[in-house]
Amino acid sequence: MSTKINGHFTHRAGTQSGRGTASGAESLPACGHLFPSAEKGIDLAVEPYINKKEVARRMGRTTRGVDKMMRRGLIPYYKFGYRVAYRWSEIQNHLAQTCRVCRS
Repeated sequence: MSTKINGHFTHRAGTQSGRGTASGAESLPACGHLFPSAEKGIDLAVEPYINKKEVARRMGRTTRGVDKMMRRGLIPYYKFGYRVAYRWSEIQNHLAQTCRVCRS
């Protein structure tokens, strides 16, 4: 069931009828699928988020180029409302798994 709190929708796990849990305590759903790097042993609490300008600088691209890569699904990112954030280690891991090095 989704409830609206302070203008934002939240989901309560295990409440099909909307009455809550028997003990009154809320149980949160497992979010391993939302944070795949946590399953790989990367400590997310230590690594800070970086912004689009920093990603562009590290990749040698423009911010518009980063936008295109986001649209095409080439780099992972997080959306916080209208803001976008990245974790550099996740970008490196994703590119290492999905891209290939071409030699001419």
